[in-house]
Amino acid sequence: MKKIYLVLLLNFCFSSIIISGKVVDDKKQPIPYANVYIENSFDGISTNEKGEFVFETFESGVQNLIVSYVGYDDYRLSINLDQELIIDEVVLKEKLTSVNEVVITAGSFEASDENRVVILSPIDIVTTAGGRGDITGALQSLPGSQPQNEKEGLFVRGGDGSEAKTIIDGLLIQNPYGSSVPDIPQRSRFTPFEFEGTAFSTGGYSAQYGQALSSIVDLTTWNRFGDYNAHNLGVTPLSITYGRAVFNDSLGYGIRLDYSNLQPYQDFFNKSIFKDWFKSNYNFLRAPEGINITTDFKQKLSRGIFKYNGRFAINQSKLDLDEDNLLANDYLFSLENRNSYYSFNYRGKLGDSWAIQLGGSYSENIDYSDVSLPGDLFPLISPTDTTYIDTTLFIDEGSYDDLLQFRSVFIKNIFSNSKVKFGLHFFDRKNKFLQFQIDETAYGIDRYNEYNRELDEFLSAGFVEMDFSLSRNIAARLGVRVEHSKLINKNSVAPRLSMAYKVGNFDQVSYAYGKFYQTPEIGFDDWYERSQPTPNFNPENLDLEFEMATHQIFNYQWVKRKRIFRVELYDKKYENLIKKNIDLNAGDDYATLNNDGYGYAKGVDLFWRDNKYSFENIDYWISYSYLDTKRNYRDFPGELRPSFAAEHVLSIIYKQDIKIKDNQFVLSMGYTATSGRPWFEVLDDGSINEEVSKPYQSFNIGGSVLPKVKEGNFLVVFFNIENPFGYQNSYGKRKNFFTGQYEDIKPKSLRTFFIGCFVSFSIGDSQDE
Repeated sequence: MKKIYLVLLLNFCFSSIIISGKVVDDKKQPIPYANVYIENSFDGISTNEKGEFVFETFESGVQNLIVSYVGYDDYRLSINLDQELIIDEVVLKEKLTSVNEVVITAGSFEASDENRVVILSPIDIVTTAGGRGDITGALQSLPGSQPQNEKEGLFVRGGDGSEAKTIIDGLLIQNPYGSSVPDIPQRSRFTPFEFEGTAFSTGGYSAQYGQALSSIVDLTTWNRFGDYNAHNLGVTPLSITYGRAVFNDSLGYGIRLDYSNLQPYQDFFNKSIFKDWFKSNYNFLRAPEGINITTDFKQKLSRGIFKYNGRFAINQSKLDLDEDNLLANDYLFSLENRNSYYSFNYRGKLGDSWAIQLGGSYSENIDYSDVSLPGDLFPLISPTDTTYIDTTLFIDEGSYDDLLQFRSVFIKNIFSNSKVKFGLHFFDRKNKFLQFQIDETAYGIDRYNEYNRELDEFLSAGFVEMDFSLSRNIAARLGVRVEHSKLINKNSVAPRLSMAYKVGNFDQVSYAYGKFYQTPEIGFDDWYERSQPTPNFNPENLDLEFEMATHQIFNYQWVKRKRIFRVELYDKKYENLIKKNIDLNAGDDYATLNNDGYGYAKGVDLFWRDNKYSFENIDYWISYSYLDTKRNYRDFPGELRPSFAAEHVLSIIYKQDIKIKDNQFVLSMGYTATSGRPWFEVLDDGSINEEVSKPYQSFNIGGSVLPKVKEGNFLVVFFNIENPFGYQNSYGKRKNFFTGQYEDIKPKSLRTFFIGCFVSFSIGDSQDE
């Protein structure tokens, strides 16, 4: 009662008005996360999972209430703010020429990079079978992406993991995944529910962004405000999460604490009565264990919104790499990682036709890692004999890197449906690591050389981009991006072009062209750390260039009533890729890096999705990718198909909502199949033997249960089973140290099972859950 009196008193003192209601589609289904706001103000909110909204405004008189959601026509209602307003129901109608948000965001008709990106909601990600509730895992079910189960990262259209970058609120994330552990893919450091949506571009992206030869994942944090006051708890056999969040109509803040320990996971898979079914060969001497702290704060200001996000994490693990106990001495890998990330972001108006975006961040990543290499692996060669000794090398692989960046973007509406964007982006990053190289000619215990490396990069970037309509049916985006790298002391100029033509009410064709540059990942990639010239390494003396890719993309898409069909042809040419050159007559500098690498990738992506239109409560999509790619880079002996690029990839995702009384159950199934992974070996006569491993396939089952709980609270229980039928997969082949033969790279576990729950307890009279 005291709370009600206080609200009434505040409303009286400041003359605020409460606006509430519900947003649904033409089938009376609620629309979550729709934007509801007063026109020409920053008063508003996003709808909750039930499509409901309630917010407070200090505006008065006659105003326009706007309700918008991507894929639907905007709803405009003239309202009088002299008294509290309750809107029974707002019905949004689907646009005829745009696409539902969970598939593709296109606004109405626009020739931007958004016409070629795929948008996934948080619910899409966590309910995709086989996605493991991970952003990257879910994106691997979409066309253009290659499934990777032995390494982290996105591998898009023939590109390796370093060619896809993660962007959050316009800022580059330098370490988006956990630090690498041999043959074990690391999850994203960020969870799906931290973002309004996940935009995945497979190429031809905006001039606002750079430093990615193949792809970007563009994430946007929540802009939602509302009356929310709750404790959140997540529990799985591997982790426990506690969060505290407090929000009102203009201010919000929260903190989340996560603790994880995979020891129960390893014990269950390796020691329980089900061990013969899981057939796991995880062999952690110290199972991965970590603590993560996340904080956020946001506030509405007079002309914009300010947001802050911060996180700090510590993770530790130790792994026995001698899975079959074939070595006399230890072959171990240990890692302690400390990662932090802090960012701020402001978006607001400078006038009726000007807008501004400002952002900055600082991140730091420290790896205390070492590897114990048994002498069994490396022979000692003398002028008279070759021997193996009973010794172990203890090698420090520790590294440090940080990134400080600042970004500014100005947007000017110049005339109807046209605008110009321009801005600057500065990156200051440093990297330190210990580089080692095995010396097989040294006869003694210290059989490797170690070098301290310190690299300093300052990248300056500027861009300008214009969206405009050439006619009622033709739109275009033209832009250019300019960069300068201190590390290699080079400049780049990258033109970008997108065009689209509206064929009919439900379909359009589009074309994109662009050049994309990337500074060689010296110091930020494991291969470079192992392969840099010794001992007199200086990147400025190497006269390196930016690596470059030229994209051409032809797209056709048809969209009608929550159904979409899309076909995309692409051609990508690589130039100036880094190559390692060996000259045994050059003394200490026998290994050098140059830009003699090259390659290509071309193919077609097909995508079909029917989101609960043809079949009630059933959402499914089918994607297929054909990829023809070869490259000659790094230490490749020639132009070859890389091991991470399968020629054919098929993915089928099926989801069904099942309601039993007041409880809701979501069933999800996923099937992925690819042609075999390529691999090669250099024979004694110098020729190259190219082979393909057996095809890969995986069937996964997942689900979630949302039981009815007390009003204002929330509970969901979820599970996932991967490869329940036990198909023996291979991720390609590699050479065995002991036998000298090439053997299949097998998954660490034949099958996996995961279960967990998330609970939210509201406090007081929270209205927006």
